[in-house]
Amino acid sequence: MADAQFRPDGLAAAIFGITLTLLVFSLITVGLRIMVRLGNKAFGSDDYLMVAGTFVFCFCATFSMMDTWSGLGTHDAVIMAYDPTGKMISNGYKWFWCFQVTYVWTLPFIKASICVALLRITDSKYYTYPLWSIIIVSVGTAFAGLIGALVNCKPIAAGWDSTLGSCDKTGRIQTLSEVISAAAIVTDWACAIIPAFLIYGLSMKRQQKLTLCGILALGVIASISTIVRFPWLQYYAVPENQLYNFGQIVLWTMVECGLGIIAGSLPSLRPLLRRIGFTSSKSYARNGDSSEPGAARSIHLNQMRGQSTATCQGGADDAWERLDDNSSQKFIMKNTQVDIKWSEHSD
Repeated sequence: MADAQFRPDGLAAAIFGITLTLLVFSLITVGLRIMVRLGNKAFGSDDYLMVAGTFVFCFCATFSMMDTWSGLGTHDAVIMAYDPTGKMISNGYKWFWCFQVTYVWTLPFIKASICVALLRITDSKYYTYPLWSIIIVSVGTAFAGLIGALVNCKPIAAGWDSTLGSCDKTGRIQTLSEVISAAAIVTDWACAIIPAFLIYGLSMKRQQKLTLCGILALGVIASISTIVRFPWLQYYAVPENQLYNFGQIVLWTMVECGLGIIAGSLPSLRPLLRRIGFTSSKSYARNGDSSEPGAARSIHLNQMRGQSTATCQGGADDAWERLDDNSSQKFIMKNTQVDIKWSEHSD
């Protein structure tokens, strides 16, 4: 057949290359996240959610790449030159439908993972209410998108083979896509901005804050991609060169999902980065060598010779209390800072 000689070019090639790159980096990042969390025996609900989101993203990315070989991101004239029968275009619409039903469930898992991770470090209603709202809105729009994809054509296969039935001509799918994208823009930006306020209020070294801000920048780029994609939704109602225009939607969707997975998983890799010496030794011991200047080491108070004084600060009231080895276990709290003054005396 003529379409056997087809090779993705231009926008189609860009979709394939960018999707494959993001898929590989996402799998590597999440794989390292699983290794670190399991190694520290800290695998939690946010990790399960991110793994689920990555699993769905694999299908979404696969359908997108397969679609580039069936005309996604290619003009109608070029497609018809390879396959005048129209079968290639039909396959293009079929793979695009598969992309739609997997994409709508990729983002809710990713955003839920990020929100659950943030809920672990704050119990303030100023953060918990917006974070839970993001989760609810994301899940709600996913259900709406799935239902829209399932009922738009009767039967579903009529979406890529008009001889089997008919599809809605009222523009309902375009309107639904615009509503879902608008909700995605709001929740994407919320997932990028809320952590910035949380980081600002943490007792954390400047270098660590800058590192986390760099990670958040990836989330901002993902949010911007949602805005860039929005104008292309109008082409749901334009039949000419539809697969080419759908290619723009798919491209920016892959950027949104891929960067969301990477940005949501990178903070979990800090223990690994410390282990390989990537972070500063002024805050952490590197490779277990506590002899380095500024390296941290664990010392019991009763092992210190001479006079030692320890104070603990936690919470919003900046209250300080004296600690000893027997009482220190009582102060397990968020945002805790312990200062020790040690004056060594010789015998």
